[in-house]
Amino acid sequence: MVRFVSEAPDRTKWSGGLLSGVEGRALLIGAGLGLLVAVLLSLVSGSGYTGTALADGGPGGSVEAALDVSPDVANRYVQTELVYIGILAPAFEEAMSAAGLPPQPVEATQQGATNVIRLSTGGSDADQASRAANVALDVYIADWKKRTTADLQRLLENTNTRIDQVRAESEDLGNTAEDQAQRRGLLSELTRLTQERSDLQFRIGGVDAANRVVEQATPENSVRSVSLIQVALLGVIAGLALALAYIVFRRARALSRPESSG
Repeated sequence: MVRFVSEAPDRTKWSGGLLSGVEGRALLIGAGLGLLVAVLLSLVSGSGYTGTALADGGPGGSVEAALDVSPDVANRYVQTELVYIGILAPAFEEAMSAAGLPPQPVEATQQGATNVIRLSTGGSDADQASRAANVALDVYIADWKKRTTADLQRLLENTNTRIDQVRAESEDLGNTAEDQAQRRGLLSELTRLTQERSDLQFRIGGVDAANRVVEQATPENSVRSVSLIQVALLGVIAGLALALAYIVFRRARALSRPESSG
């Protein structure tokens, strides 16, 4: 009697090293879906172009009228301005919506070691990207003027308070030699405070007229954030990666199945 024995497949190896029909179709479907999803997300997100506007982020009214401070102090001032810009995200979104633009995140960076701040944002086309960047520029400058005016006003109030104190102290002094010497010191301080008040008043008056715009964004200067070819390639790669993960899972599952006896 002849007995035929069918040899069970060796489940300790990957089958043949070639793709089955199902696995080939999985790769094709994964690549196609990845391509489709990536292109659609790119179009929907409206971030095909990046527009960049430049603002003066240093101390002083403008780049031409910067305060005479050390580079380290100026750099710390710019870094502080970047923190304030980060807080303005809701204001940026509101202003863009008011301008008929889809709200976009604003990226603020210091240009090298200068006082210039780059405000970059996206758009579906070059015109939209540049308009959004200029909206962000206007919002930031308006916020800087508001904050700077408030800070100078507080300094002015403190100076006026001290001027009143010095005058009162001077009037309370008598005519002794010691009082006269003290009065001369107070008068010297009063002169300094009066000049300080004049300087503060001048700076407050100049804040609103300060030109903080270094360069506005233009459609010509807007650049492609990521080309459609790059988006497509990334989508295909992501789709293939998911498909390969499915294939590995499928084969591992097949290997883990108990062999049927009989």
